[in-house]
Parts: sequence; C-alpha cells; structure tokens
Amino acid sequence: KVVLTNAPGGDHVFTIYTATHTYTVKGCVYVVGISTVAELEEWRTKESYWYAVLLNDIDYKGATLAVGANVLGTLDGRGYQIKNFTYTQGFVKNMYDTKSVIKNVYFAGATQDCTGMGKYPTYGLLGQWTNGTLENLYLDVTTTNLEEGGEHCATICYGVESTATVKNV
Repeated sequence: KVVLTNAPGGDHVFTIYTATHTYTVKGCVYVVGISTVAELEEWRTKESYWYAVLLNDIDYKGATLAVGANVLGTLDGRGYQIKNFTYTQGFVKNMYDTKSVIKNVYFAGATQDCTGMGKYPTYGLLGQWTNGTLENLYLDVTTTNLEEGGEHCATICYGVESTATVKNV
C-alpha cells in the first residue's frame, strides 16, 4: 500500500507499507515496490525519477539483459539480491544526475559479456559514468569474451565524476 500526503512547503511524501516494513520517501515523483523481473525491467529500462525498493530477491535465471536506461531516481535493494544475468553495456546505462542512487543491493552471479567491445570495455555493471550515489553494494561479476590482450577496466563503471558518492562498494 502506498499513501501520498503533502509535506510543509508542498513536497510530496510517499509512505510505502509492506508486510514487514514502512518506508517514507520525501519529494520524489513516483514510488514503486519491485518484486518481479518484469517490474525491475520497467524501472531499469525507462528514464524516470522513480524511487524503487526491492521487496525480495530478483532472479533473472541466466537472461541476457538489454542495455538499461539512465538512472535518474533511486533503487534501494534493502539487502536483497539481483542475480543470475548477463549484460554487455550495464545493468543501467549511466547515472547522470547527482540525485541518482543505487544502494543496499547484492548483485550476484552477474556476467559481463565483452564480445565486440575491443580491448578496453568502457561499460561496467552500473554503466559508463556516474554522478550519483553508489552505497552498500556487493558485486559478484565475471567477465567473459574479453578480447585477447584486453583489460577489464570497468567492473562498476568506467568513470566516477567528482559529484558522485561511493561508499561501501
């Protein structure tokens, strides 16, 4: 259940009620609880200001993911896993906005397929560039099909801007 109220000054306050937790989010445009691959794909592949929380582990069962969109909102994994998937150019494309946040997620059994990327792949699990916040992330990533003599230089992302915050990754 999600309840919307107006805070002083006109900011929206969303309260998410689950069976075991209550979350309050201030000033965002859209709040969603994610419990299926289809729901996570909706968040992952659309540029939006969604504030999303995982409600359980998400298992892609070996699927190869299309390139994700730019992250403009928040994904709070709440300690759950996103697991068993292959990607080429990132789970998400980039985190351009300083308000972009991915936190509290365990990415398990992820495989980066570098086929056709040359010797120096410039995309990592969380895209090419980040201006946002990466916090409390655990990454279990394997690289495959790296060109001979190549270097895997982008496990998380290729570049971290000075405006980004990276903690406990």
